[in-house]
Amino acid sequence: MFQLDAAAEMLGVTPVENLFIRDYLPAAKGDQVKVYLFALYQAHRGGRFTVEDAARDLDMQVSEIESALRYWERRRLITREQNDPPLYTVHSALQGPGDGLAQREDASYVDFAESVYAAFGDRRKVRPGEIAAAWEWVQEIGLSPEAVLMLINHMIAASGPQFSFRKAESTAAAMREGGVVTAEDAESWLKNDQATRKGADAVLRALGRRGRFASDAELALYRKWREEWNFSHEAILEATKETTKGDATFAYLDGILSGLRTRGAGGSASDVKETLKSEQDVYALAREALGGLRPQLARSVIVNLYQQWRLTFPHEVLVLAGQECRRAGGGAEDMAMLLDAWEKKGLKDENAVREYLDRFRADNADLKEIFAQCALSQRPTQRDRAWLRAWREKGMGQELLLFAAEKARGIQGNKLSYIDKVLSAWHEDGIRSLDQAKAAAPQGKPSRQVSAQQYRQRVYTEEELSGASGDLMREAMEETDE
Repeated sequence: MFQLDAAAEMLGVTPVENLFIRDYLPAAKGDQVKVYLFALYQAHRGGRFTVEDAARDLDMQVSEIESALRYWERRRLITREQNDPPLYTVHSALQGPGDGLAQREDASYVDFAESVYAAFGDRRKVRPGEIAAAWEWVQEIGLSPEAVLMLINHMIAASGPQFSFRKAESTAAAMREGGVVTAEDAESWLKNDQATRKGADAVLRALGRRGRFASDAELALYRKWREEWNFSHEAILEATKETTKGDATFAYLDGILSGLRTRGAGGSASDVKETLKSEQDVYALAREALGGLRPQLARSVIVNLYQQWRLTFPHEVLVLAGQECRRAGGGAEDMAMLLDAWEKKGLKDENAVREYLDRFRADNADLKEIFAQCALSQRPTQRDRAWLRAWREKGMGQELLLFAAEKARGIQGNKLSYIDKVLSAWHEDGIRSLDQAKAAAPQGKPSRQVSAQQYRQRVYTEEELSGASGDLMREAMEETDE
């Protein structure tokens, strides 16, 4: 009795025909190829390995081994000779009809193969492995042979005769998930799929993406927009006009449609057009109020802030607030603080805000004159403006305030406090005019004459407006912190 040395066996070879590599390998999955090669190896060794032994050696489940063996049975490269225990015969891919291959093929498979060949005609040489892959959709996926043939004809019409059978397999799986079993089911499903492809291709053209068909991912998005989000095809095309502001892709369009859906837009073209027009109008108003703030804000942020503030203030007030913030070089946070301060003051309409701003600028201008007269170098503060309002409530005009400020020029310490004491004394003495104050003052060198200026008569330079706006921001910040 003789036996082959184990080491010598490992140095041998297992022949795999080129025909197998050319016609069967492309359509098979990795695990199926692994099982066939292992079965071929065992057959050449003359070994009697069980399915369980193969699962252990290949690190696969028994069910996966059995599924792969059934696949190769349908490919006519393996035959199950008996069931208990299972016995398989491995055939050569080179065996032709005269070698018994035809006898191993069942009539339904032969009829199916002939129908597939007829579908392609002379437009494509279909390989046996591709026929076998299509038959797999019947045996494994569960479609009827008629449904698979309809799918093949659909793929030829949609993508041309050179379409990928692997790509068609994903469509076959989608059909089964959609409940397709019969030819009638397939006709309805494929008709809808054809409409989806046609619609998605039209969207591609609207996006300026010509020269190709929609990808599977793009088809899935289009199907979602139509079937889940209930947008009409015309509504989707209407939404593509918004992509001119960004990246003209299906992904960008998906974001636009998602936003429209979230904001309650209807699914018709007129609904989408009306919604987009309304939003464009709102954005134009929002830009008028918030445009130019630093740092630059995104469109969605501008619109959201504007709509939030419009719940409290009219558009005109937001425009005025934006102007003040831009002059001061402020941003959205500064505008929020300014609006909060105005709300606390009860300033909620345009006339009230304008009157307040005019008075604020006039107070600043008057205080700067007073500061210059008493040689005080500082910017007006909220407390300074409080001093000024208190003096005016006592009936003291600007000429009288400047005269009092002149008296404080040489004073060390708080000059405004000194001016307040002088004005309080004049108030008690009934002095309300410059002439009365001069008459009550000790005789000496004549004071410099000043002219009264009412704030309503002033015309401010942009520099003065910017400075006042900065003071306005600081006061708003102080009031917000309180």
